[in-house]
Amino acid sequence: MRAANPLKLAGAALLSVLALGAAGYRADLPYDQVRATYETATSRWIDVQGARLHYTDQGSGPVVVMLHGSGADQGVFTAPAHLLAQRGYRVIALDLPGSGLSQAGPDTGFTIPDNTALLGAFLTALDLQPAALLGHSTGGQIAWTFALDAPDLAPRLILLAPTGQPTPSPLAWQIAALPVLGPMLKNVTPQIVVRQNLRDAVFDDSTITEAQVIRYHDLLLREGARDALFARMQAVSFARVKDLPCLHQPVLLLWGQEDIWLPPALGRDFEQALPAVTHISLPGTGHNLPEELAPERFADLVADWLTTTPAQAVSTPCAHHLTH
Repeated sequence: MRAANPLKLAGAALLSVLALGAAGYRADLPYDQVRATYETATSRWIDVQGARLHYTDQGSGPVVVMLHGSGADQGVFTAPAHLLAQRGYRVIALDLPGSGLSQAGPDTGFTIPDNTALLGAFLTALDLQPAALLGHSTGGQIAWTFALDAPDLAPRLILLAPTGQPTPSPLAWQIAALPVLGPMLKNVTPQIVVRQNLRDAVFDDSTITEAQVIRYHDLLLREGARDALFARMQAVSFARVKDLPCLHQPVLLLWGQEDIWLPPALGRDFEQALPAVTHISLPGTGHNLPEELAPERFADLVADWLTTTPAQAVSTPCAHHLTH
């Protein structure tokens, strides 16, 4: 990542604070209120490593575990997960700690190693042997990093514009890392900020619905959610990128051609680094693939690839795994 100019970032953050002022401040929403609104018939709960995790579980058959990106929740997978379940898969979509309806514990960490350790404990607690891990953005980085260290639990990977390749963070993430102004901005989260982020994350912003904006905003304001999001913003790491050639599992890599947050050139970097990758570039699509890509198209791409791509049995980790 290129070094940010602290003075420029501080100036941008200060201007944001002054512009939004007290009108931009939003207090936390009570957890029980948000849970009552967004819990569904497929919601399940489990305690793992001190965290109270929410996930959805539907269908039967080979298990596909889905991991969302930063600032999102498992709800981004609602439509394609339902369709995949209809196609003969058991689909489990996890809310990461502090996101969606999952509550972080007092010792929960938000680094990539913290998340991969929690994912392993989650799979063990549910006695799951996934047929594939599917991850979007930060969830994709968690998936591929986990696969490096526990290849037998990740015999196939489906990565939607994953993070992990060195690239400058968005301005908001750089501001979040500033010691004084970052915390000042944490609670300045009016709905207009959420709406603009969603517009940046898609190619066609006419696809954004009012219900979608309200959901993102409510879940962001939920008690503990902004603390978790800022912790993730401050935990950006590219430490394992050198190990990507050790991933011998089959990988389906999907990337939006109009992604302005993680440009398509990063997808080509992943393609060059991964030994067994099918890279599909999607026209007219931005970064928010789980919601912008038509659910039927999403489900067809995943189901067709899983049907035609055998899992890779990997019993021993690459030597690079021991060097991080």
